[in-house]
Amino acid sequence: NGTSQTVEMDLGSGWEGYQLNGTIKNLYEKRNWVNGTFHGGTDDGSGSSGDNDSQYVSNWTFKSYETGGGANSFSGNYFDGIGDPVTGEDYLELRIDKEGGSNDAYDKYDKCWWETIFTLPRGRVIEGEINLAVYPETQYNLVGGTGEFGTHFSIQVILNDQVIDDKNLNWLEDQGQNGWYPLKLQLTNWLDDPNVFPTGVKIMNLTIQLIRNGPSFEYAQYGDYQQVFIDNVSLSVKAQVNATQIGLQMNEQSVSDIDWGNGTVGQVNTWITTPVEVKFNSTEVRPFEMGGYEVDFTTDLNLFARKMSDDSDYLPNFNGTSFEVRNDSSVAWQSYARVSVPTGYEETNMTIEFPEDLNITWVSNAEYPDTNILKYIDNSTLGILKISNFSETPDGFWWVKGISPNYCSDLIIYNNATGPWVLNNTFLSGDYINITAKITNSPLISGYIQQTSAKLHIRFPNGTIWTGQTQFQSPDSNGL
Repeated sequence: NGTSQTVEMDLGSGWEGYQLNGTIKNLYEKRNWVNGTFHGGTDDGSGSSGDNDSQYVSNWTFKSYETGGGANSFSGNYFDGIGDPVTGEDYLELRIDKEGGSNDAYDKYDKCWWETIFTLPRGRVIEGEINLAVYPETQYNLVGGTGEFGTHFSIQVILNDQVIDDKNLNWLEDQGQNGWYPLKLQLTNWLDDPNVFPTGVKIMNLTIQLIRNGPSFEYAQYGDYQQVFIDNVSLSVKAQVNATQIGLQMNEQSVSDIDWGNGTVGQVNTWITTPVEVKFNSTEVRPFEMGGYEVDFTTDLNLFARKMSDDSDYLPNFNGTSFEVRNDSSVAWQSYARVSVPTGYEETNMTIEFPEDLNITWVSNAEYPDTNILKYIDNSTLGILKISNFSETPDGFWWVKGISPNYCSDLIIYNNATGPWVLNNTFLSGDYINITAKITNSPLISGYIQQTSAKLHIRFPNGTIWTGQTQFQSPDSNGL
């Protein structure tokens, strides 16, 4: 009750988490379902034979059954620790008195019992245990130096009409040494028995019974009465539970039920520091005398995050991108984009943005660099690639190729070695060169047409660069 468990998730540097989803599986809870401490009852001060103190004990009822024609008396007294300083316990009594006469007469199968009936609103049960303490206060006589008559009475523990355990009083006295003896009964053999643990919500009956089950004869020197005290009765069960039944929460967000043992929860928030803490707790608080409860489950946690640090460079020819263009041709682009997913995360959807006038022709990832996977990618929106069909950890370089229009036209080259500018495409050492061009005034580039940078390389016939020149020009609104 009131406890919690916290796990941590590594967010990674430069990432911002925005949604946390949790899937709850194998949700089991272990608790005691029986209030068998008998604290808080009312001791009427009478321990007389034939008393039935059911009215003084919450959730427990005393009953008896007489099989013969005699008149055995059955008693179910409640004693508290104050009224009985000998044991110092709050406990219940099971007692059968003899019929009377010269013989100590008891009929076979005479019995009395305390029972409690309760609802067990749980799914499949995988563990179970009954605990109780017994104190045999028997009155049988030793005949011929043997205590065999003590084996003719026993304490039975019964769950939903199935006898879980049967201990004769003689054995209990030997084990308890004339005092309290604890019984711990595992329910392993009954977990799959539909009579004990039926499917769905279960109506349970737990009975503690004193029964005369000896030989067929009815008369012998048994003593005036057979008496046993019981205390600290509990039924602990580990079973599937719905999250809402225990108020299961993740970061104070209630977990919703799917079915027995399964649930789901989501949280929308902002996480910018690492690690991200995920706290699970249950809000149900039980009465003190019923004890606490244990919760076991497994969870799949998914933290959705976006990359917040800008690692891109949008200047022409930035490292990782190159293009090739010839006169009267389109521009062929290729770019390498590095993807790095933080440890413990998976990239389920990835978006690559690019200029809207670029027609993508190739996409490959680090896992298969020689395979074009463009046909598996959503390329229906201009300027956006939506990628979802790839490895859960697509780390490495992604290679993207595309074709865009050539916005440079009307390229004219002049030289003037000794006089006016003359159209020419052959140059000699010492010549002056004048190059003019027009930048197409397209709506896609009109916003930054005046930020044009021109770069000229003059190469030797073998392709090596002889000299280069970069100038920043400001075309007019017509692109000239």
